[in-house]
Amino acid sequence: MTTTFDDIAALVCRVLAAGAGLEADAGLDPAAPIGSAAIPIGSLAYVQALIEVEDEIGASFADRLFAEVGAATVGDVQRYAAAAA
Repeated sequence: MTTTFDDIAALVCRVLAAGAGLEADAGLDPAAPIGSAAIPIGSLAYVQALIEVEDEIGASFADRLFAEVGAATVGDVQRYAAAAA
């Protein structure tokens, strides 16, 4: 199980990068908005990525993220995932 913030942050980057068709070690900027040129992931791939992260950490956070954050960044996803874990 992934438990430290650094582990969860790395997991989020790996999963989002894969969903966007980027290299797994792309080193995504936490300030990069989801769907921007830096992380060009479509809506369905984004939701699938969030589900994959939830499955990996064993906790749900996507509903809260969607409810509280309008235009999420990579860092938002990392923080919400870490808070839920």
